Amino acid sequence: MMKTRPKRKAFLITVCRISGRDWRNRDTRWKRSAGHDTIPAYDGAEAIRRFQEEKPDLVVLDIMLPKMTGLAVLHEIRRTNSVPVLMLTAIEDEYTQVQSFDEQADDYITKPFSMVLLGKRITALRTKRDAGNHDVW
Repeated sequence: MMKTRPKRKAFLITVCRISGRDWRNRDTRWKRSAGHDTIPAYDGAEAIRRFQEEKPDLVVLDIMLPKMTGLAVLHEIRRTNSVPVLMLTAIEDEYTQVQSFDEQADDYITKPFSMVLLGKRITALRTKRDAGNHDVW
């Protein structure tokens, strides 16, 4: 009898460039080392398509995406799914953060950020999701 490997948790990553370097590469390496699979998306339209195809367990989403904003992507995700969504963006103003939570984002982090704190927030979102509590706030 073959043992089946448990399904690895998958992340949909949609983040723009930071100061001329691609954050996705650093974050993807970190998540893989923590035992997570990542699904990159390079613009909002691709994020929606990949989300529908891959059905990730958690989404890390930037607001400033080409083709479709992160808020529009979040709105589209929430039409059919309650997957945890963490907004990770350079936009710090209160209005944008309120908009994100009004669209039912589960958490919000501004750049620059700590990989350790990002990991802790992801763990918290996952723990709440696995416990059946989709409402973080």
